[in-house]
Amino acid sequence: MIGLGTIINSAAIVAGGAVGHFTGKLFRQEQQDSLNKACGVSVIFIAVAGAMQGMLKICHWQVPS
Repeated sequence: MIGLGTIINSAAIVAGGAVGHFTGKLFRQEQQDSLNKACGVSVIFIAVAGAMQGMLKICHWQVPS
């Protein structure tokens, strides 16, 4: 089914936002800030790893004889 991943991703974002909204009051402001920063750093690392995945590939390189 075309677009199923988009639908699942959207539903997961809405569900995560709802859970975060209702459970966010359980954490102090300092803890919320730390979690925000940790999530941001992990997203940056995932993005850099994904971008470099194609750059570090060597395909069929041969030394001329």
